[in-house]
Amino acid sequence: YRVRRIIYFRDGTRKLENKPHREYKEFDKDEKKIQEYLERENYRQAQEEKAKKTYRIRTSFIKGNDYNKEFEEWMFDRTGNEIYSRNVASSVRRHLIGYFHTKKKNYDYKTWVSLDEQAKFVKFLRSKKLAHKTIITIKNNSNMFFQFLHEKSRGQIELMRFTFPSLTRSSTRKYEKDRKEKARLKDKRLSGEDFVTQEDFKKIWNECLTRQPEGDEERYTSILPYIYMCYNYGLRRSEAMCLKAECLRKDHLRITEQLKKVNVTGELKHGAEERKVPHVFTKNKLKYVAGMIHLISETEMHPTTFTKRFGEIVEILNMKFTIHNLRNTFVTRCFSENMAATKIMFAVGHTDVRTTMKYLRDDRELESNEIVPYDDLKGFRLDKAV
Repeated sequence: YRVRRIIYFRDGTRKLENKPHREYKEFDKDEKKIQEYLERENYRQAQEEKAKKTYRIRTSFIKGNDYNKEFEEWMFDRTGNEIYSRNVASSVRRHLIGYFHTKKKNYDYKTWVSLDEQAKFVKFLRSKKLAHKTIITIKNNSNMFFQFLHEKSRGQIELMRFTFPSLTRSSTRKYEKDRKEKARLKDKRLSGEDFVTQEDFKKIWNECLTRQPEGDEERYTSILPYIYMCYNYGLRRSEAMCLKAECLRKDHLRITEQLKKVNVTGELKHGAEERKVPHVFTKNKLKYVAGMIHLISETEMHPTTFTKRFGEIVEILNMKFTIHNLRNTFVTRCFSENMAATKIMFAVGHTDVRTTMKYLRDDRELESNEIVPYDDLKGFRLDKAV
């Protein structure tokens, strides 16, 4: 069935190759058949080249990471805001490209904006429990990415837009209600304990000091300075990682930076100005505070590493604390010291005192089950009760 035949190429070269006898018959001496074969081969190769060219155009911006840098530069030229441009490019890479390119292996942009694909994309975003405002932001960022592709390809890629018609008002209202309810139940289930007592803090501290895994003796001792500063000053995790020697003053701790990425610091989040945290619980321990800040400035730790190791210690002790509970505890302890709510608000970096009040936890230890006997009422008189 298979015999060796001569294969003719466009440049005039020939090659011997096994081909099916039924498809390629004897045409070594038939010039007409040779010409027909060459035309057929030329057409096929031209179609393949055209398909490859179209594929290169459509995927040139998502192959590798070059497209992300180009898109970020394009956004920066339009907005002039470096942080905003980086956030938009990161959102597109994580959600849009992550869904269509990484998960579905779909490189045809035209199918991305079809109604069915848009509905599936919205369903995928909702499965990640994203807020409605976040989904709308992803839609706007994706439309900017489509405009970037249209301009970079010089019109070879049509200008497309996401409309998300499945995001109706009724479905959005129901989705937001279910999402918030599930988040509330999850927080209630996971938090369990909100206030870190002095005894709990000492247990966590001693466990970090005594537990030294083989080959990584400093695994848990390295997080002690961060725990100390978060517990005694109510710092966010990203703020504790930016502490330097010049932040410590005689009467307060000056917070000026917040971690954006690893080894990259920036302005404080939520538009908050730099603040001063008074030494409420460490007035006579500034030497230890200086030592903690020195250890923090000398070491470089990823925020996720801090969270993971703190979670391991808490799990060993059968507790359910999170790093943010240290911040809640600081607010509650400040209230116990009779500090004014506005002073606490400025100390933790809030802009509204109502937000600060949400951090307040019940630190009362009222766990006695002993019943007061009242069987002996001899001598009881109303006129002596007051």
